[in-house]
Amino acid sequence: MNGGFMGKFLWVNLTTGAIEVEKPDISLYKDYLGGYGIGDKILYEKLKPGIDPLGPENILAYLPGLLTGTGALVASRFMVVSKSPLTGGIGDANCGGHIGAEMKKAGFDGIYFTGQSEKPVYLYITDDHAELRDATSYWGMTTYETEEALREVTDPKARVSAIGPAGERMSLLAAIVTEKGNVAARSGLGAVMGSKKLKAVVVKGSQKVKIADEEAFKAARAKYTPEFKEGMGKLLRDFGTAAFYEGSVESADAPIKNWGGVPSDYPNAAKCGAEALKEITVKKTPCTGCPAGCARLIQPKYTDEQIKTIQYESQGAFGSMCLVDDLESMVKANDYCNRYGTDTISVGAACAFAIECFENGLLTLEQTDGLELKWGNGPAMAELARRICMRETWLGELLADGTLKATEQIPGSFEYAMQIGGQELPMHDQRLTYGLYTMYLAEPTPGKHTQGTEDYAPPQIPMPEYDPAGQADRGASHKMIEDFAHVVDALGFCLFTNIFILPYTSAEDFLNAVTGEKYTFEDLLKIGDRISMLRHAFNTHEGIKFTDRKVPKRLLKAPEKEGPLQGVVLDHDQLIGDYLKDSGLDPVTLKPKKERLLALGLDNVASELYPE
Repeated sequence: MNGGFMGKFLWVNLTTGAIEVEKPDISLYKDYLGGYGIGDKILYEKLKPGIDPLGPENILAYLPGLLTGTGALVASRFMVVSKSPLTGGIGDANCGGHIGAEMKKAGFDGIYFTGQSEKPVYLYITDDHAELRDATSYWGMTTYETEEALREVTDPKARVSAIGPAGERMSLLAAIVTEKGNVAARSGLGAVMGSKKLKAVVVKGSQKVKIADEEAFKAARAKYTPEFKEGMGKLLRDFGTAAFYEGSVESADAPIKNWGGVPSDYPNAAKCGAEALKEITVKKTPCTGCPAGCARLIQPKYTDEQIKTIQYESQGAFGSMCLVDDLESMVKANDYCNRYGTDTISVGAACAFAIECFENGLLTLEQTDGLELKWGNGPAMAELARRICMRETWLGELLADGTLKATEQIPGSFEYAMQIGGQELPMHDQRLTYGLYTMYLAEPTPGKHTQGTEDYAPPQIPMPEYDPAGQADRGASHKMIEDFAHVVDALGFCLFTNIFILPYTSAEDFLNAVTGEKYTFEDLLKIGDRISMLRHAFNTHEGIKFTDRKVPKRLLKAPEKEGPLQGVVLDHDQLIGDYLKDSGLDPVTLKPKKERLLALGLDNVASELYPE
């Protein structure tokens, strides 16, 4: 392997302040590539089962993908991994922008934080150098304020990743924010960062990531760049992910009225769709190496500040989920989450949950502190989002730790909590796209949308056959796309573009050009399977069985009304049973099968899960 990696990890002990450099064996990159492939292996080996996710024993890791920073198309992503305080199992959060590439340019393939600092600190990394600095004066600042302040005292061109008040107050919905709107949002990992008193990571580098075969690399860029000039690629270039909002509402892909409504309940999606956002768009702010440029700045009416646009997931969370078609309120709620550091998906779902509880008499006006939480009330929804982000008022404090925990204090509310395993679901309805149900339930990080299913297969990929209109015999195809998606994440690719725009061969072509290796598609699937088995093994150690996760009935049965989902009932036993046949998991214990582990070279995992 001759390119794509820098060959060094940083280990930062926040308790002692010690910083060490590790030079991992080359086999680690060959077998796990990068990103959470490597991260999951490290967490499995280093973390003892049962530790407190918000305690000093937990590890928080920043990990760019193997191709991040190389200039490979759409290879901008980095992953944050840790034990999740929200779900109790393996946690990960995927983020774009530029800081992942900057980490590589600074000389590091990963940063691992252990322990807990007594006072707020930030980590400043320049070329092959790292130091912890006092962050007491920045504690309490928003993510936007933190980024500006730390650039002033380090380097005006540095990349900053920070938590806001939500992470400091250890909200289980807390996120990690870079560049004022690129967000590692899911799994509550901002709370882990807050528990460690780690306010921010600041990075500035000037090194180049080596590419083994420059000619093959240029050929790959030339081959795949035209995919963004037409079709879905062009839509993404023109509008970002907002391009898909109105169509998703019409098809019922976007959940409506807290998953209990139909498209006719939300007739004015165009008021907050792609064209409406285009009218207030100022400029694109593309991630590293991306010809699409989903990210862009907008200028809403309520502020003089230019802010990051609202993307599809947030449109669904603050729009169709709450029956809000007031774009200003949606944008404001999204901005609160970016500014204070929370996951828009979970906060929007929490708002929809609270609205339905209020509408059905489970919450009083006194408990909402005067907020009229009615369907379609945009200003009230936005204000509730702010309170959740800041842990203000009884209801804001309650919802800041997610809807599942909230159900413990609001009797009769479980069926309104649209979550699985503690994590609120993304804005894609599994009653329309059946494979999503398997993904949301069975993935070690539940309720995750940055993971593939048979219904979201990359163009041209040679999949096992199944009936897309039916729910049976999806196991083999699901497993293939699941494993491929693990590889996409490990490489640092944007999953969206790699399942909807770029042919599956782009991963193989860029990887081999960068590394000088000869990976085949089968090799990549084996690596994806290895990552998958490690993730399941981690949750096995934590005593988590995904079949024990209680699912709200609404997620299995569509409303008895007109619309695309009329009459749809998910067959849990069929979908999960078929998945287990091909998953590599024991259907009873859900442990990765011993023979599968040995075939993947995971002998240490096999010996731990199957002691003699």
